[in-house]
Amino acid sequence: MTSTRAGLLLAACAVLGGPAVAEPGKHCDRACLEGFVDRYLDAVVHHDPARAPLARAVRFTGNGQQLHPGDGLWNTASARGPHKLYVADAETGHVGFFGTIRANGKPAILALRLAIVDGEIREAETLVARSEEGARQVEALGKPHPLYSSAVAPPLPREDSSGPPTSTSSAWSATTARASTPSPTTAIASRTASRRPIARRTRSGRSTSMPWGAGSSSRPASSAS
Repeated sequence: MTSTRAGLLLAACAVLGGPAVAEPGKHCDRACLEGFVDRYLDAVVHHDPARAPLARAVRFTGNGQQLHPGDGLWNTASARGPHKLYVADAETGHVGFFGTIRANGKPAILALRLAIVDGEIREAETLVARSEEGARQVEALGKPHPLYSSAVAPPLPREDSSGPPTSTSSAWSATTARASTPSPTTAIASRTASRRPIARRTRSGRSTSMPWGAGSSSRPASSAS
């Protein structure tokens, strides 16, 4: 059940990037977009497409199938359920909804996406999971956490490497410089290792030690016979 609920919610959010885009000058904020969802669902449960501000060439799908307004869920929906979660994108004019509904008097899970253009619903996509147990589990969750309805802060501008360094880039550079600078202990260990002798074998077969860094052309002294 958890995977079904998560899948429907993901579908409601992922389809927000549809082709329809709100026209300049026709801005619809979060409250406005949520109002379109309420008006649309009100029309659905009343089985009356005329109640919804549908565009003349509205594109409507139900569970992935191209339908006409008034078909599919429009014929079976009887009431809205108590669970309601809105996902609005005022910049694109898209709004998603995840919640429950009553179809033929039985609880069902509903995921919905609307595209609003020039004050009309240009696109409407619905996914319905007719699972009474699943719908009741969703409703048992209660009201969605306020975090899901809070506005998302705009992303921070990316750093421009061609401009003057900012406090963030300076701090990053300083951290990188400290990380790349060897500690005193590491430096001493490195110098100690560089002085370790290496073994060289003489003509008589005996081994002698020779420090690192000695010229390769120097030859060790032969031992007295």
